[in-house]
Amino acid sequence: MTFLDEGLDMKKALILIAGIGMAASYATADESPRDAELSQAIEYAKELVSKDALSTSLFGHVIPGGGPTDYVQYLFSDMGIEEWDQSEAGPAVLIAGRKNESEGKQVVIRGVEGRDELILEAYSDPEDETPDWEARIRFPEVMPDPKDIVRARRLVERGVSFRHN
Repeated sequence: MTFLDEGLDMKKALILIAGIGMAASYATADESPRDAELSQAIEYAKELVSKDALSTSLFGHVIPGGGPTDYVQYLFSDMGIEEWDQSEAGPAVLIAGRKNESEGKQVVIRGVEGRDELILEAYSDPEDETPDWEARIRFPEVMPDPKDIVRARRLVERGVSFRHN
């Protein structure tokens, strides 16, 4: 049986096929913005909030049982910044908490307590109300590497801050 057998004319059949094709391509489309600089920053931000990053971070040693908001504070603290390289994000800037209208392209990382979530928002223009891209990421269980505890204690004893100002 064909579309024509069902009484659909060729024009309606083509519209139906085009609509199905568009829906399929939408469902599989990359959700990252088309802006290459923002996409690079998004990918790097995703790495920073991944379970692998948390397991190699000193975060779990200096803030045991810390949640997503604590992690964002840590990530942008003096101690946390030592664990990542802003240049990996490309020209876009990674920012804690909320967008900064004085910066250009940026990815904002913020935590949501009580829901164990991290939210990533990408802005090509920080004056826009809505982000170009947004993702909610479940905050992973933190399993710090036991061999890093000595290094974490030394940094804390030297007064290296683990809270973002």
